[in-house]
Amino acid sequence: MSQRQKIEPQRITKPIQLLAAWLVGLIIVNGSFLGAAIAIETPVWLRSTLVIAAVLNVPIFLICLFLLQTRFRPEMQEDLFYHEYLIAKDGRDKSRPHETLESAPKEKGGIWDGYSIMLNQNIEGAQAIDEELKSQGIPITSYFGGPAGLKPPGLTASIGRGFSDEQIKKLVRALSQTSITHIDYAADEEKPDEYTNIILIGSWVPSYETHSVPIGDALNMVNEWAFAADKFYSEIIIAHESGNS
Repeated sequence: MSQRQKIEPQRITKPIQLLAAWLVGLIIVNGSFLGAAIAIETPVWLRSTLVIAAVLNVPIFLICLFLLQTRFRPEMQEDLFYHEYLIAKDGRDKSRPHETLESAPKEKGGIWDGYSIMLNQNIEGAQAIDEELKSQGIPITSYFGGPAGLKPPGLTASIGRGFSDEQIKKLVRALSQTSITHIDYAADEEKPDEYTNIILIGSWVPSYETHSVPIGDALNMVNEWAFAADKFYSEIIIAHESGNS
């Protein structure tokens, strides 16, 4: 094998590269098995065993690949986005294990105490969004948006980490009755805590139509019997990172 064909472990720095390395390994192993089967004349059972092993390797590889792309899809993200996923999963930065859980709402103030629901005044249907959320018991804590002459915001709501199952259900169900068309993940690579417990309704996200979750899909998720916030965050983070197509 030439130098260019060798797998260099130190250069495999992203989980997705493991799939390519695994595929190369499968080709090498199966090639070795089949080559040995051709070279061996006796015993016959050994030749048959090598051929059977080479054949079985393929479906086993495909099953494992399927599991990686479904069951372990969050773990296949790059370090930065997987870190964001872990934070969003329980509202706490794993690099600071002694940090108190910021996402837990205070009982005496209701489930929205300590959370910011921010509405862009320039978004299409802003008044209707305001009224719908308030009718569902979701308070608008503040308004934002520049002069009317600025580029209008997208019809998307960017949600930061820290929201509970119940809060996400209420938000998505209410927003699905408005002009909002997509749900995005609010993230800042340099400031991981920037959008904790914050949702921006009418955020400026240039590629929100391709890198966020359509409101219909988000509604289907929250209506699932086994809905969980960590799975919801996983989906919007993956869409935010790699697109929803």
